[in-house]
Amino acid sequence: MTKATPAKYADARRTLDLDPVTIRKARSLARKAGAPVVSLAKRHTTVSVERATLRLAGLEGADVEGIPWVNRLVDVVREQVGLEHGVALPVWDAMLRSNDDLITVAQKAAAGSLTFRIPEGREAARAGKAARAGTSVGMRRIDANRKCAARVHQGQVRGRAEERERVSDRTGGSKWEVACSHKMRQKTNNSIIHNKSMHETNLTHGAE
Repeated sequence: MTKATPAKYADARRTLDLDPVTIRKARSLARKAGAPVVSLAKRHTTVSVERATLRLAGLEGADVEGIPWVNRLVDVVREQVGLEHGVALPVWDAMLRSNDDLITVAQKAAAGSLTFRIPEGREAARAGKAARAGTSVGMRRIDANRKCAARVHQGQVRGRAEERERVSDRTGGSKWEVACSHKMRQKTNNSIIHNKSMHETNLTHGAE
């Protein structure tokens, strides 16, 4: 008959027994402490962040010189309108005005045949909506990868817990107890061998 898994292994994710009220308070304090940093990050950007945004939208590959298209496009946007507003608005505005896809816009930008601008009003709203739709595929892919990694990790933790339980079932004790028992047997055997050797040595000297 298979022994039921102990309750302590039922949820492998729960490793600490903490007061829920304390957890909520700690999270609230963490949000307050991190708010200034989040606000600063929302008002500033970097070249790496903007390149990542374009990759989320599916812009891949490189030109004949081996320079990634995301690098080319970000460089042109920064040169023409700056990165204060990010690349999404000017790039998707250009896509809407030219009816080109993202890779074509990048190629035209690198060739110097495309002019970017910061849209305003309804045009800015349209470009923003198009940009969110364009990057949502990449965001969903990241979310799916995170969930997959979490399931794999959870399965590994549960597997280790079940293995410990199987060892306990076979030996009648915990894995730690088995290891300790094995070490004790080794020490006992070594002691017996040592005593036997000493005894034989004494016998030899006695015979002399």
